[in-house]
Order: sequence, then structure tokens, then C-alpha cells
Amino acid sequence: MKGLDVKRIMINYNLSLTELATKINKSPQQVGRWVNNPETNVSHSVRKQFQTVYPEYFKYESQTTDIAIVREEPGAFNQAKYIDVIEVTNSKDIMNKNLKPVGKVDVSDFLDSERGIIMQGDALSGVINGGDIAGTKVWTRRDFFLWGSMYVIVSDGHVIFRIVKPSEDKDSITLISTKDTYDPITLPKSAIDEMYIINGGIVKY
Repeated sequence: MKGLDVKRIMINYNLSLTELATKINKSPQQVGRWVNNPETNVSHSVRKQFQTVYPEYFKYESQTTDIAIVREEPGAFNQAKYIDVIEVTNSKDIMNKNLKPVGKVDVSDFLDSERGIIMQGDALSGVINGGDIAGTKVWTRRDFFLWGSMYVIVSDGHVIFRIVKPSEDKDSITLISTKDTYDPITLPKSAIDEMYIINGGIVKY
């Protein structure tokens, strides 16, 4: 667990520093140090306190967006896991569970991935670029999100690759690009047809 997880918990549960500090019996100053230093490690004993108070968050903790560059040579990893890779040209492709894959790839660095999707466009460029493979897992929740994580969203016939953040409207989410040329999108949760969290990235093959 790192400071980034503390920040995500604070945002997900709409808590102030003081409120979160009270919940886990720590000072606001200590919580602030974690929040402001996302790479700081949180001790195991404090992690257990967070798990007791916010068990729901830790059900999804492994679905992070830490990008791993995966080598594709056979035997590169002790534990290999291969997933199908699909090329998405429209929303029907991504929703078709029987779509013929264009290949397979080893996702040993992020074993939660269920299916690889070849990235389209440049909305997440600099993190995962067009043509790279995104390791994805179905996200069924509409009442809980890992804010700041990358998702693939299917809505009204469109496939959207974006970072998901809270919206001022609790019934919507905000979709953010890594590029300033794309404006934020406010999307009602009810308009989400399918959703996949991106939990790893693989360079072009």
C-alpha cells in the first residue's frame, strides 16, 4: 500500500484529511504526508487499519494502472499467462465475447488482465499509445471507481479510452485525456454500456 492508495480512499469516500485521520486513528498531518507523497510506502500495521475500515477498496486494490512493459520472448517469466488480443473497430467488437483474437500476449506482470485490447487513438498517449496493447478486466461496478485509473468505456456505440475522475454530479463520471487537446467528458453512469479497467500496458508487437 502506498500514499496513492490513501489519496484514492480519501477521494472515493469523499473524506477530508481530518475525517480520514479520525477513521484510522492517525493525525491529519500524517495522512497529509501520505496523500502528498504517492510513492511513500504505508506500513503493514496501518494497511490493516485501512482494510478494517474500508474493506471494499482492497477488493479492487490489485486492479491498478501501474504500467508494465512486457517482454514477449518465450520463457521470459517464471509464471506465464497468455490472454487473447482483440482489435476493436467499434463497440460491437469489444462487446462480442466470441470475437476472433488477432493474437495472444504474455501478461505475467499484471495477472488480473482478462483480455488484451489494441489501443486506438491518442487520448492516453504518453502512458499507453495507439497500437499498444492494454491489458483489461471487466469492471461491473457503477457505484465505485478507482479514481485516476484508466478505463475503456463503451457508451452509445462509442469506445472511449480515458482516465476516470469524479464529477460534480454524483450520478456521472468525468473522463480525462492525457492530452490537453481533448476536453473532459461528463458521462452519466446510466449511459455506460460496458466498462473495463486497464491494469497494464504492453508495447507494440
